[in-house]
Amino acid sequence: DAYMAASAAKGLSGEKKVNFDGAKALLSSLRQSDGTYKASKDTSRADAASTAFALKLTALLEPGSQVSATPLLKMGKAVGGDLYFTAPGRNRLLTTSLVLETSLASTGITAAQVSSIASFLLSSKHVRDVEDIYHLMLSLNLCA
Repeated sequence: DAYMAASAAKGLSGEKKVNFDGAKALLSSLRQSDGTYKASKDTSRADAASTAFALKLTALLEPGSQVSATPLLKMGKAVGGDLYFTAPGRNRLLTTSLVLETSLASTGITAAQVSSIASFLLSSKHVRDVEDIYHLMLSLNLCA
């Protein structure tokens, strides 16, 4: 939610300076010692979606900063040659798409990781709904 709110505020503010100190404080409070992020203060563990959105928020609030996706990528599950990501309340395709998009805009992702994610995406070609189709096509496009 913080990423979406800050993104909208930044887009609507135009040339006006917006104070994002609250968003920065929130990020700091949700950051774990291993570089991952929890969804809220009440959540016991970090997850891939929360960490991805936190990294996107960091990049938004600190343009030009080097955001490392390494902690995020360590949250993946490797099965066979596939690498995918999960988060509570989100399906694997949606979460993996978000992680891929975030990682490619950051530092720390390797060609082998992109290849393993692409392998998962290709094995996910049987989708259930339009949202899954969108995320599958977006992600495959990012891998190309």
